[in-house]
Amino acid sequence: MLDRYYRELLNYFTRQVKDRDGAADIVQETYARVLGVQGGFISVDPANPGNPANFRDVNRYVFGSPESGKVLTVDNQAQARLRAGDWQHTLLVGLDYQRGDYKQLTYFGSAPSIDIYNPVYDQPVTVPDPYIDARTRLTQTGLSLQDQIKWNEHWVATLGGRHDTAKVRSHSALDGSSANQTDNKFSGRAGLVYLAPSGWAPYVSYSESFSPTTTINPETHSPFKPETGKQYEAGLRYQPPGTRDTYSAAVFDLRRQNVITFGQNFTPMQTGEVRVRGLELEASFQPIQRMNVVAAYTWTPDADVTASSNPDQIGKQLVGTPRNQVSLWGDYRTGNGLKVGLGVRFVGSTYGANGSAPAKIPSYTLFVAMLGCDFERWSLALNARNRTDRIYVGRNCDAYSCGYGQRRSLVATATYRW
Repeated sequence: MLDRYYRELLNYFTRQVKDRDGAADIVQETYARVLGVQGGFISVDPANPGNPANFRDVNRYVFGSPESGKVLTVDNQAQARLRAGDWQHTLLVGLDYQRGDYKQLTYFGSAPSIDIYNPVYDQPVTVPDPYIDARTRLTQTGLSLQDQIKWNEHWVATLGGRHDTAKVRSHSALDGSSANQTDNKFSGRAGLVYLAPSGWAPYVSYSESFSPTTTINPETHSPFKPETGKQYEAGLRYQPPGTRDTYSAAVFDLRRQNVITFGQNFTPMQTGEVRVRGLELEASFQPIQRMNVVAAYTWTPDADVTASSNPDQIGKQLVGTPRNQVSLWGDYRTGNGLKVGLGVRFVGSTYGANGSAPAKIPSYTLFVAMLGCDFERWSLALNARNRTDRIYVGRNCDAYSCGYGQRRSLVATATYRW
């Protein structure tokens, strides 16, 4: 009996999405204003859990977070090549600068409940007072240096480092407080590969990352700490001599610190550490002249929270990361510049963020297509995503809500190369 009521609930969600009056607001104000279901059904007869009356009304919430931002980015690089005997050096020096100005106003509160069998869509909704009303400016300057060292035409080592200075200034209109935060961070990278005459190339690499944030902590009205990361990778590549075909296999261990997540009431919080480990396989080859095929497989057995201020998150996946993902793409180019491509992508099932989805989220397969042409310095293309317009449940599911994936879309691009 209960399956029938859950099907009715799904139909109600579908009617909400297709409702013409609400569609314009959703499209125009995506991620800005949301009226959703919270906490499931309202039990009116707790003594009889199977009573159908317990599966009519649902609680709802109202959430809004209109945001705007302006970003200026400048990136400059200089390269030099040196050679001494069997040693070759490729030096790269970079200096980049970015400045971003952001405005954010965020609120969350309760909304009138609704009867899924007799819905009334025009109920008045009171917008609650915001818990974030802030203006933030982020300025970041980065200086990088890298040396790619090649010895005896077979060994290649890459050593690099980067120093970032990030300044975040925020002002809260709620209490008039202001906060200034400056972070300095050095991050490095290193890699080593052996280029065998037979086309095999085993390698190892290590890299670090640094990413400041403008997300405001609602408790302190100051920005959260910057996110940092470390990645270890080892792999094997193969390119058959005399061809452009490549085949690769890699294992990786990625760790992110100070990851920002959002709780039940969309309140941001900073998680301690997330670890992602897995295997990647990829093949790129030309079965016939002018035809390219790329096949890839990713196996991700671990994408878990390893340290957190919330003990319930430890050992669970931060987001719904499928264990298996497969993609296949092929394109063909004619002699007169026309090109056509077809692709397919498979995404495995998950249990949502923190493994909290009440049911297993099904896997799905999506198809893409491309039609384009190249002439002189121009490249034109028309891309169709989710070509069959499949309706599927996306991976942004948790214990409280779930969302559909992107419907079919057409994207036209025009590229000019100097």
